[in-house]
Amino acid sequence: MDALVRAGCGLHRVSTEAGRFRMCKSATIGTGLPAKDRKEARPPAMMSERSQTKKEQMDWMIPFASAVGIAACVGDVIATWQLGREYPGYNPLLQAMSDLGAKGSPVAQRASDWWIILGLMFLVFGIGFHRAFPSQKYASTAAWMIVLYGLGEGFGSALIPETLSDPFFALGNVAHRAVSVVGVSALVSLPFWVAKAFDGLQSPFSRLYLWLSTGGGGLFIILFIISEFYRPSGSWIAYHGLWQRLFVLIYYVFLIRLALFMLNRRKFLSM
Repeated sequence: MDALVRAGCGLHRVSTEAGRFRMCKSATIGTGLPAKDRKEARPPAMMSERSQTKKEQMDWMIPFASAVGIAACVGDVIATWQLGREYPGYNPLLQAMSDLGAKGSPVAQRASDWWIILGLMFLVFGIGFHRAFPSQKYASTAAWMIVLYGLGEGFGSALIPETLSDPFFALGNVAHRAVSVVGVSALVSLPFWVAKAFDGLQSPFSRLYLWLSTGGGGLFIILFIISEFYRPSGSWIAYHGLWQRLFVLIYYVFLIRLALFMLNRRKFLSM
């Protein structure tokens, strides 16, 4: 009788342990985690989407870069205007902005310091633009155009100043114009890359504005180049500085729109 009781108790323990095993096994099937951690398990796709959203929300670089880009455009207009006022005899309608930083200019050092800062600001702006649209194929190229503009017209103008007393084809003057051409070419091409990157997201007004900016900027840069070689006294062609400033102003407004577009990217990319 005692043997039967002991055998029955043994079977009961075996069945109890087997039941516990089945419960633990069923708790881990499909999750790979203990039962206590089942509530924390999420499908990989859901976790990826949530982490991506959280990453975008925490990416402070994008609004910071947008603000820096706007400050660079507005600041450059103010800085060149103020430096021109402090340069005796300087005529902003007839003289280029590079004359402010030319060797022998009374404001050359301050102009060069500002252009270094400007180059750094456009570098930050370009990096932020890339981070704002990492999945847009041509947005990376547009970001590089912003960076190249800062390198050419910012760092290039500061580190390789013109010498107005030297001949046009003097080595230093040629080098200055070469880096300037790189910056200006990048800025001129920027609307084309933006158009390719966001072709399906643009309203008719945005497309019209883009092409008007490109056409107006192109016209003024052509007039600026012509007036570099041909400046008849008293002719409207001679307004060398005016054509350059109008070109820069048009594209700075375009860059400010890009900076604002960065801040509203979720609205447009969800369309």
